[in-house]
Amino acid sequence: MKEQEKRAAWHFDDTVIAVDADDNEIGVLSRAAAHTVTDGEPGQLHRAFSVFLVTDARSARGAGHMVLCRRSGLKPLWPGFWTDSCSGHPRPGEGTVDAARRRVAEELRVEVDLIDIGHFIYRECFGEQGAENELCHVLVGHTGDFTPDPAEVSETLYVSPVWLAATADDPPSDFAPWLTAAIRSFDPKGMCDALA
Repeated sequence: MKEQEKRAAWHFDDTVIAVDADDNEIGVLSRAAAHTVTDGEPGQLHRAFSVFLVTDARSARGAGHMVLCRRSGLKPLWPGFWTDSCSGHPRPGEGTVDAARRRVAEELRVEVDLIDIGHFIYRECFGEQGAENELCHVLVGHTGDFTPDPAEVSETLYVSPVWLAATADDPPSDFAPWLTAAIRSFDPKGMCDALA
């Protein structure tokens, strides 16, 4: 478990892709540097992704539920907060869809096909512990049942797209900021419709 905890907690030496507001690559930087807070301001804008999985007929819960995950307490930023199904960063030279499929397999232990439906930009500080300044691609895909890595995900929640959309204007206090930004930028029902 020790090695798993170290992996789940953070890879400070990972590199991420710095981008401009049009998603043009402008360099690389360490994951730690990208998530620092300096004088109350988040670090460099960088490329990220937010995956929303929707159950299909393979799921014991039935089709049409969107999967939310509660972040493990081992996560350094927003531990214990509800978020999308999976999120992360492409590595330099790695495509966004490929990176998202890799992280879904690592965190949720399931193989999925994904569609990139667009992106949004958000900035948020988590006190002085760290920050997000991300151009975040939204990817959607179908899933059956899965067993998440407990070092990454402490709990899952299956919700209707209508319920999730209704939370956009007044989100619960334990929603991670990128979840709120995603559902304000992309209607959850539209995310599901993209898979039809």
